Amino acid sequence: MPEFKEVLLRCRSEGRAKKEKGILERFQRRFEDELTKLHAGLSRPKTIKKLAAIQRRIGRLQAANARVAQNYKVTVIPDKEGKKA
Repeated sequence: MPEFKEVLLRCRSEGRAKKEKGILERFQRRFEDELTKLHAGLSRPKTIKKLAAIQRRIGRLQAANARVAQNYKVTVIPDKEGKKA
């Protein structure tokens, strides 16, 4: 009786690699754009500035973009009173 050996074969094409790179870049750009919008809102009047709300928004953003969020460290600096970002 012949014995069979299992072999895992993985093939990747240049086109597939280019496509995946494009997808990753799009996620990175979207994540950075959202963080930029959030940061810009902190200096405008009548926008959410509460520390807990900003942290929740960042948490949602990181959850939605978990693939690229692991590559970023986001720091929220509270004001002197510790209530606003």
